[in-house]
Amino acid sequence: VADQVHQDEVSGAQHVGAGVEVLWGDDVRRRIAAAEVPKRGAIGIAEDTDFNRIHNWVQDKANSILINASRMDEEFDGIATGLSNCVTRDGQTTLAADIPFAGRKITGYGSSSAPSARTDVPSWAAVQDGTANYAAAGGTADAITLTVTPAITAYAAGQIFTARMTATNTSATPTLAVSGLPAKTITRLGGNAIEPGDLVAGATAQFAYNANTDKQEIISPLAASTGTGAAVRATSPTLTTPNLGVASATSLTFGGGALSAYVADTAFTPGISFGGGTAGITYSAQDGKYSRIGNIVFFRMQVTLASKGSSTGSALISGLPLTAANDTRSTSCAVARVSGINLDTAGGYYAVSARVNASSTTIQLEENGDNVTNADLTDADLSNTSSINLAGFYFV
Repeated sequence: VADQVHQDEVSGAQHVGAGVEVLWGDDVRRRIAAAEVPKRGAIGIAEDTDFNRIHNWVQDKANSILINASRMDEEFDGIATGLSNCVTRDGQTTLAADIPFAGRKITGYGSSSAPSARTDVPSWAAVQDGTANYAAAGGTADAITLTVTPAITAYAAGQIFTARMTATNTSATPTLAVSGLPAKTITRLGGNAIEPGDLVAGATAQFAYNANTDKQEIISPLAASTGTGAAVRATSPTLTTPNLGVASATSLTFGGGALSAYVADTAFTPGISFGGGTAGITYSAQDGKYSRIGNIVFFRMQVTLASKGSSTGSALISGLPLTAANDTRSTSCAVARVSGINLDTAGGYYAVSARVNASSTTIQLEENGDNVTNADLTDADLSNTSSINLAGFYFV
């Protein structure tokens, strides 16, 4: 080594005899940059997510490279950049882009508290517990309020809310307001009005918002549908009066009124006439019962004479409860038993039949046989003790 060393103030180099040059500072960094550890992106974290050092102090020592402020700043700037792109566990970092989890899952999420804002990610516990759309009902029986957490900011089509009712509705138009938003009328599915008592105190009810009608529709449940006074809970059919099964007329509607009326088993009084007259006729028995489903009347009866009186002509049973339709084909009568009737057996008649007359409340009594034309029974064929039992149905 030469015994004379001088400083080149321009180049920042030391010259040693025999052409040997010693470098430091910026000249050192520039000249060995290509030989250093690769700087992938020069941001401290490589593209494949591994953190890479910019400088290698061991290699620098082997290459007699001195530590200086410039190289230290470059190294720590890279570390700072890398840390700035990390997610911190204390929540200080705000994410700048979507995070690809590569099929991994987040575990233990939300174990300390339920979501409190609509932008929070719910845990499966919150989803299964239904905490986001369930609450005890507030307000009054007919102006119900619901406070859910997190609060909603607007109604959306298909939103479902579940509430534990604290009072039974008394109105057919109760309302539900969620999270302080405008109250919406509660209806059945399809928009039909509910009835007082549909929402029962202590029961859990579920509602779905219908954006087309701007109503809250009850999904389930409605009040119990059995027992005296309970209404049928369905859009179709619906009862116009609630006491189905009570022995009185109760109307049913099936969309277009095809089943217009129902009458439970009800008494009526049948009688007999001859040629339309009833002079002097008396009875020892007059019993009849009928029921009605829609436009069909079912009946059964017994008529027993005590005296056939003085009227003459065709024998008719009168007193059917409802006028028959104008259609002779829409009837059926079965004669169960007869007595005290004189048939023209010589003319080939051996049985009694009956048919409901169209557009009337009478039944025509006939005799029939083999290869003979049916003939009307008359006063001459009946006695003072004639008795007829029959049953059947007809349309009205």
